Amino acid sequence: MNRFLFTLSMMCASLASAAPSDVIYGKDGWLFFVEDKHDTIGRDTVKDIVQAVKLVEKTGTKIIVLVAPEKSRIYADKLPRATELFSRRYSKFINQLQSSGVDAPDFATPLIKARKASPSVNLYHLQDTHWTPDGTLIIVDEIKKDILRRQIDLSDLPTVEYSRTSVQETNLGDLGIRAQNPELKPAPYRKYVYELKVPATDSLLDDTHKIGIALVGTSYSQSFTTLPEALQASLHHEVISVGIGGGGIWQPLSTYLNSDSYKLNPPKLLIWEFPGNHIWVDHLDGWFDKEIVPAVKRLKK
Repeated sequence: MNRFLFTLSMMCASLASAAPSDVIYGKDGWLFFVEDKHDTIGRDTVKDIVQAVKLVEKTGTKIIVLVAPEKSRIYADKLPRATELFSRRYSKFINQLQSSGVDAPDFATPLIKARKASPSVNLYHLQDTHWTPDGTLIIVDEIKKDILRRQIDLSDLPTVEYSRTSVQETNLGDLGIRAQNPELKPAPYRKYVYELKVPATDSLLDDTHKIGIALVGTSYSQSFTTLPEALQASLHHEVISVGIGGGGIWQPLSTYLNSDSYKLNPPKLLIWEFPGNHIWVDHLDGWFDKEIVPAVKRLKK
């Protein structure tokens, strides 16, 4: 993994001890997270996200908000019983962000279309809340399309080239751990391995060169899902990744904005990821005024 890619992995300590009631047993061995069944949006969640995006974008950084669709949104037919509850909230939330001027692409629709086109390819893990590396490829393709649509110019950034191979692995999954069911076994999945080839420019040898793309988010943004690596391979540019498992909406953004990496090298593009099942309550907890605003103000214009 290249030396400019770092991941902050802070998995929730309570994961292994969570109550089995956190898990919904679906059809054909599919497991779902009980938080998915909330159909509400936090009172100030949209307002706070819009405020944060506008604040950071005033410094010249473009933001793409990546709201990770709930697994139950993509695999609703695998739930114990048919329901529309799991499909309404995501679309409503995306529409609210977009109508407020935030670039928040709909990632659920292309995932659903991809699943229909290739039903044998799992886009989410059987016993885990996260998308698989195959699902990651759909996410990355949509991000690339959005960059082109918005005409975000990354041409002045150093370019890199990656090769990709696939390997078979198994994963018990966070839901498998939560279920505390000894009968559950790790499920197989296809993982992609990305290796850096000869870079297209020699500026990688220069420690002062600019890395213009940052990925900030939760465990969906960690190497477990291969999202940082897949972005680098697809966009042909390096990506700084800050993925904090269980970090919710605000902790990863606050961590990055208060880092030396942001202060010394603010990105041209920031991809801000958080899960759709985190939006049903307000997660700000004073971080905007105490952490985010001061961090942006410290940035030298």
